[in-house]
Amino acid sequence: MNTVTGFDELMRAMDDLSKEISQGRTARIWKNAMRYAMQPVEDTARMLIQAQTRGTGTLADSLYIAVHKPTARDKRSGSYMGDTYIARVGVTAKRPESKMNTVVYSTKKGLTKSRDYLAGKTNRPVAIAVEFGTADVSSRPFLRPALTNNLQQVQQRLGDALWRELTMGKYAKEAGLDFTGKI
Repeated sequence: MNTVTGFDELMRAMDDLSKEISQGRTARIWKNAMRYAMQPVEDTARMLIQAQTRGTGTLADSLYIAVHKPTARDKRSGSYMGDTYIARVGVTAKRPESKMNTVVYSTKKGLTKSRDYLAGKTNRPVAIAVEFGTADVSSRPFLRPALTNNLQQVQQRLGDALWRELTMGKYAKEAGLDFTGKI
């Protein structure tokens, strides 16, 4: 039996688990836990933007949660700390006047693939203009307050989700692992 009492020990426990059940399954655990943990931030951001726009507009409908491995751009940021995955609440670029286009291309192996992309006025930084303001419009922040107001809840939900997986999850049971303690 192992006792997990902090994030350093949690990272070691998750590494042990990945050796037992595979990195892919461990990645799925991380992604699901982080998505679950960030849900209150998305909900609060949506509520704040709806209150600020009085229910008009599509910005609230464009919010989403993305969990992914850090990109080169993420690693260059001042807040990067070498995390395994990054969870963020973001806003899609899709706008009502946007159109979906498809491009067809061939891979190096000779396979034909297609990819959909947004065309039209998708590069207008509406969310950034709302969050930080412009020369003409004052700021109406919704993402930063949503994260700040829910930080404790995000940490608690992440710990709870990982704890459930480490103690009762099917992959932990498959590996015969039994963790006790508090994250």
